[in-house]
Amino acid sequence: NCMASALSPAVYARLRDKVTPNNWTLDQCIQTGVDNPGHPFIKTVGCVAGDEESYEVFAELFDPIIKDRHNGYDPKIMIHPTDLDASKITQGVFDENYVLSSRVRTGRSIRGLSLPPACSRAERREVERVVVMALAGLKDDLSGHYYSLGDMTEKEQQQLI
Repeated sequence: NCMASALSPAVYARLRDKVTPNNWTLDQCIQTGVDNPGHPFIKTVGCVAGDEESYEVFAELFDPIIKDRHNGYDPKIMIHPTDLDASKITQGVFDENYVLSSRVRTGRSIRGLSLPPACSRAERREVERVVVMALAGLKDDLSGHYYSLGDMTEKEQQQLI
């Protein structure tokens, strides 16, 4: 995995005693890659960030992994371009004989809340509250229905699969 390639004994020695303000440690970052080194032909990431500060505190580990996984993107010297102008999206009309449904998978980062590997139950509830509020603000063709995992019926689950 990428973590195993980036983490030398020297890097581990420099980072092992550091913690983020939320008490996330290097050992917690790398545990998933230690427990599951992956397949020789499928290179996995092998580490997780517990909070946004992980990327700064453990930059010596994360930066080479990000560069490896994202085609040379160097977070130290590059700025990721962001363009949220939906008018620039072309295409998107699909033949209904072939496309019955689609879904969008997202990751989330909400400033001030831990990332999923370090989230407490209370933080997960807060994430849901923030996301539901944001989704409720979507109008017209962006509006939809939010299904809470705990409240979904079996029938609703099957419809969404």
